Amino acid sequence: MGDGSVPNGPSDRRPNPAGPAARPPLPLFRDERPVMPHCLADSLPRVSLGADPRLKLVLVDDHELARAALAKRLRRHDQIVVAGHTSAPLEAHEIVLACAPHVVLVDTVREDSQGANILSSLAVLPIPLRPVLVVHLSYYQPELWDVARAAGADDLILKQIAVDILAAKLLQVALRVLSRDRWPAIASA
Repeated sequence: MGDGSVPNGPSDRRPNPAGPAARPPLPLFRDERPVMPHCLADSLPRVSLGADPRLKLVLVDDHELARAALAKRLRRHDQIVVAGHTSAPLEAHEIVLACAPHVVLVDTVREDSQGANILSSLAVLPIPLRPVLVVHLSYYQPELWDVARAAGADDLILKQIAVDILAAKLLQVALRVLSRDRWPAIASA
């Protein structure tokens, strides 16, 4: 995996190890928010990108239609599991704590100017809980990247039309950052 290649994951979903009696996953949309947020992909492990190469992802974007469309497109990809998506900074933090995603993709250009605050609130999580923080921008803006880096962003990916390109870039960033900074044992697996 250290060669930059993207793992080929299974195209089927894994069964919930808790069995059929386990609670069914609920979508985490603003209008359907449960009292205690939980993950749409509860059965996926936190770190084992080697055993299950699917990447657990949370999307944070204040443009509801764009966020929902991107989530829908990424859910069709067999290497990505969209664990949740939101526009609200506090809800983003709750979803990350409940779902333990590998990556949080954050659009930092927001009407409420909370992009850097979202990144910094997630960047201070302890290492076992802290996801890889990726800024998602339409075009490269050095001043925004500087602010995002200072707030704790790990990388920047430009918005892509092709979901396969975005998925491949997300997997590459996640494997690079997780193996280098957080779980060095993954790099040697």
